[in-house]
Amino acid sequence: VDAAIAGSEPSRKAALIGLRAGLGDGNDAAFTSLAIGWAGDDSADFVVRVAALRVLQARGAEAAVQSSLNTLAARHLDRAHQAEQASEVLGALALQGLAAPAAQALVERLGLLTAAAPRIASVAYASAKLAADGSWLAASQAHPWPEVRSAALTRVEGPCAAAMVKKVTQIADATGRKGEAEAIVAREAIAALGRCGGDAARAALVRMLDDGDQDPERRAEAGRQLVKHHGQRGAVAVAAASQRTPDVGLSIRLVRALQRSELPAAPEVREALCAASEAAETASAARQAITAVMPGEDAPCGARSGPERPDPEKPRVYPR
Repeated sequence: VDAAIAGSEPSRKAALIGLRAGLGDGNDAAFTSLAIGWAGDDSADFVVRVAALRVLQARGAEAAVQSSLNTLAARHLDRAHQAEQASEVLGALALQGLAAPAAQALVERLGLLTAAAPRIASVAYASAKLAADGSWLAASQAHPWPEVRSAALTRVEGPCAAAMVKKVTQIADATGRKGEAEAIVAREAIAALGRCGGDAARAALVRMLDDGDQDPERRAEAGRQLVKHHGQRGAVAVAAASQRTPDVGLSIRLVRALQRSELPAAPEVREALCAASEAAETASAARQAITAVMPGEDAPCGARSGPERPDPEKPRVYPR
């Protein structure tokens, strides 16, 4: 493979670099040195440099690799080069491979959170050291690209202050004046509410789940977050919503969310799943969820479950 790399055209060379990285072990200093050279060679083809950067990302623990990535990120993410697409990609890949302290320093020094290029700003939000008071969130949501707004929301972590819960709830709300129109951003906002934890965030998720004017996808995501982060109380709210909604598609999504609820299942969850197993539209999803949350039970729903119910007026006939 080493021999083939030397004489290959760019696209094949890039593929062989990936292959060679997989064949080598962690102490492959010679190949790491070659990858550093390819990544930093401005005369090398773009695909070769990208392949080399992927190698360096995987070997980021080495001091020489970190030094190379820092140099490349600083050069390609400088304001003078951010508008060049190749530079944008190479710089973002280098930034992704940097250790947290170096990445944070570079994001701050170059002002990357306000970069117009969505790839750069997204990676910057993933790497930046953000203020604990959440003051950065409003600025992040003013960025024109949904990828950036979404990336910023992944940085929300609980416990969240009341102001943070309020802001994230507004973003997630499809019916509000400040609601987010883009589905990928709204989904991250609802996931952020889940990570916030606490009663205020749980109440916001329940309101969204029960609001018939909300988009069904957002209601379903609210249900998933309630099950994931709010234990039995969250699962009970989802169980109730699954029985109330006339939207079969939403009901199926909520039943599937209950499949991940805590064990042992709350009585309300058991009742909702058993009821769903009787309806043709939701039966399949309900049976899967019943298997997950009522493991080892032969007849978890009693006489209600199963394709055939005994008729008390009809005598049983047993085979000979």
